[in-house]
Amino acid sequence: MRPAWVEVDLDALRANLQSIRQVVGLECELMAVVKANAYGHGLVRVAQHFVACGADSLCVALLEEALELRESGVAAPILVMGAMVPDQASDYVTHGITASLCSEDGLKALSSACEAQGKSAAVHLKVNTGMNRIGVSPSAVSALGQAVRDDSHLVLGAVWSHLATADESDDSFAREQHRRLMAAVRELRSVGVDVPMVHLAASAGIARFGEMHLGGVRPGLALYGMDPCPGHNVFGIHYRPALSVKARIVALTDVDRGDGVSYGLTHEAAGPSRIATVPLGYADGYDRRFSNSGMVVVRRRVVPVVGRVCMDQFMVDVTGVPDVVIGDEVLVAGGPEPEMSVCALAKRLGTIPHEFVTGLSQRLPRVYRGASLDGGSP
Repeated sequence: MRPAWVEVDLDALRANLQSIRQVVGLECELMAVVKANAYGHGLVRVAQHFVACGADSLCVALLEEALELRESGVAAPILVMGAMVPDQASDYVTHGITASLCSEDGLKALSSACEAQGKSAAVHLKVNTGMNRIGVSPSAVSALGQAVRDDSHLVLGAVWSHLATADESDDSFAREQHRRLMAAVRELRSVGVDVPMVHLAASAGIARFGEMHLGGVRPGLALYGMDPCPGHNVFGIHYRPALSVKARIVALTDVDRGDGVSYGLTHEAAGPSRIATVPLGYADGYDRRFSNSGMVVVRRRVVPVVGRVCMDQFMVDVTGVPDVVIGDEVLVAGGPEPEMSVCALAKRLGTIPHEFVTGLSQRLPRVYRGASLDGGSP
């Protein structure tokens, strides 16, 4: 195996799901979000694990992600949250994947695909309540809902929307979105459209707004053990980070005072130093902005990244680490040290943990640890 990898704690994933389940209750559908390679944790393995741990359904962003799950034998309901392209309709129907319906064009394409295959298809009607990304406008929701109701091939499974500011201190717009969504649902029901379920809250909404748990919730970041809105964990959800990035030292180089390190020689040794090479780089998702500013852990000691991060490698100064040898494990991200957490590293880069974990390349093998409920090997 490559001497650099992403390590995923299956027990932590299970604990996070169970913590969220305790908050939302058994009657609320828990829709585990596994888009973007399950937030970098590995799409298929993690999706299988969440289903085995009690997730009611799965959410992805792309049809291609849903197809990969189906091809891997995942039979659980899958909602594609991104907008459906009409020429993809046949695949939705063939593989029993739920589309987010936003337009009459999408409705016609799905209905035609159902007729051609002699099947029906479930849809979740997406309402634009103010994020202005995708969704049918509130003024058009009644007409589209009635069109679904009157189409013999389509089954309305839910009406939903997405909060734009759930992680912001000011909760006024999130509450306004909730009001707009429920108004749309009331309008649909007033014209005879059966709405079996409503869902709105993702991780931050789950943590902050009990009234927005509704019939279903879509946890993403929280499932992977990262706090979506620090300081606003109203329900005391326990977040247990599940991901670490690790590697093994592949080279040790002794340099003299004044010697440079890596491209551009931007680091100059202040004295005799020992430099270790770590075999991963920005092509793996280790951001180039960590050049001369990052840190890793070797033999329980925090050591600095020196020189520029390369595409496939970076260097660290291990001068103060006794007995370091080639093959020693390097903790690049995660683990018990607070300064090495994904959230802390993302903050150092001026970004969010979502970007950090989803940027981890599939070049890095995923290694799973812990007792899995799905019968897979730990």
